[in-house]
Amino acid sequence: MAHQELQQIANIYAVESDFRGQSAEHRRNQRQLETRPVLKKMDEWLQAALGKILAKPPMVQAIGYSLSNWRALVRFLDDGQIEADNNIAGRSLRGRTLGRKEYLHF
Repeated sequence: MAHQELQQIANIYAVESDFRGQSAEHRRNQRQLETRPVLKKMDEWLQAALGKILAKPPMVQAIGYSLSNWRALVRFLDDGQIEADNNIAGRSLRGRTLGRKEYLHF
């Protein structure tokens, strides 16, 4: 089940990579045409899966978290200036975090 959801996420990244670096307006338009249907399918899958997996609390919690934050998750669809993820910010902070851990050994 988790594999199916990861495949949906991979589909979103594949679609997004096609128009990365384009203008904000172009990205917004492409997201409406290509990314929104993928996310709609993902939402439907999550809703259906929630009723099927009552015996697996960690999975139920993960799905519940996704659904409760759905509005924030799909916010990037309506604004071409927003990235689909925060990987850029995460990479910029990684060096500081790794450095801080290494400095503790001295």
